[in-house]
This record gives sequence, C-alpha cells and structure tokens, in this order.
Amino acid sequence: MSASSTPFLDTTHLPIARLRAMPADLAQTQAWLADMAQLMAAQTPFALVYDPMPHERPGPEAHESRKTTILWLKQNREAFQTWCKGMVVTCQPDQSDRDFLQANQTPLSKAYGVPVLLAGN
Repeated sequence: MSASSTPFLDTTHLPIARLRAMPADLAQTQAWLADMAQLMAAQTPFALVYDPMPHERPGPEAHESRKTTILWLKQNREAFQTWCKGMVVTCQPDQSDRDFLQANQTPLSKAYGVPVLLAGN
C-alpha cells in the first residue's frame, strides 16, 4: 500500500497505520475492512494505532458490523498476525475511557491475535 489516507486509515507514516475513526455503520465497516485488506496486501509490517475514540452507544447496524468484522478476522487472521506487529489504543485526553479500554485490552488482543497496548493521549 502506498502512503495514503482514507476516512478511516492513515498510512502516510508507515510502519505506523493510524485508525482515525471507528466505522459507524455496515457500509463504513466494509470500507474499513477493505482499507485493512489493502494494507496487508502490501506485505509490510505495521503497527495499528487507534486515535482516541468517543465511546458511543452502538447504532442499529452494530450487530451486523460486528458480525462482518468477526468473519473478516476469521478469514484474515493469519495475514493480520503476519503483518500487524501490535495495536496501540489511545485513551481520551481526560483518561475517562481508561477503565473501559483496560477491560477490553485482553479480549481485543485475543480477537486480533496481536499484542494490544494502551497509551495516554
């Protein structure tokens, strides 16, 4: 993947791939997964860094989006683990989401199969 930027993924500073926003619906989830597939197709190691994200209540398409992501992970886990060397999830500036992120750190690591670290902003 050449250095590029989409609404979800910024790869202009590889090997750091920055996730700028979480998909809000199924169409956005599919676009984000296409971005991830393109990133992995470049066959270059990267770290995925999540910008601070607002903790929002799931919308009506959340279940379908989650299901689509889980299926994608099942199909792409080996490639993801090969190229993604780890994930960094960044807390809100006021650390208001730190407990939530800590509680989800291990499940996220198990789901993606890579180390997940928390960072202050």
